[in-house]
Formats: sequence, structure tokens, C-alpha cells
Amino acid sequence: MNWKELNDAISSMTEDEVLTALNEEIDGKSRWSIVNRLHQRFCALRARRERELFRQACAAKTVGTLPPPLAPTTPSPDQDVPAVMTG
Repeated sequence: MNWKELNDAISSMTEDEVLTALNEEIDGKSRWSIVNRLHQRFCALRARRERELFRQACAAKTVGTLPPPLAPTTPSPDQDVPAVMTG
């Protein structure tokens, strides 16, 4: 995928699709500008998802039922994560 194709496709990609593309780029051509852009998009999508979970937790607390607790999104320093991130 070149820069133009990436910019045309990235806005419609899901978080999992972006993560897959990120890992494929790292394993393949390893172009820093592409990796950086994919990572920016991945972080934006993850933040949107996490904010929604926080919003739901706050809303549920006011009603009296809490959703499941949020899982950590960043591995602990003692965890071994071989491929950039594993989604």
C-alpha cells in the first residue's frame, strides 16, 4: 500500500484492520512514515472505544448496574509482547 492508498483507506478501517496493517507493515517493508500514520490512527480508534466504555461505566453507575471492568490496554512491563501489539 502506498501513501495515497493508505490515506484513501484508513478512515474506513476498523481498529483490528489498522492493527493488522500496522503489524504487516512492520513485518514487511517497515516504512516509518506508514507505521507512524497507522499507529496514530490505531491510537485514535482505541481512544474512541475506551472513552465510550468509560461513558457507559459512568452512565451505568447512575442507573445502578455496572458493565464489566475495563481491561488494561497497555501491557505491563513484565509481560512479553513479541509482535508490536497483539490486539
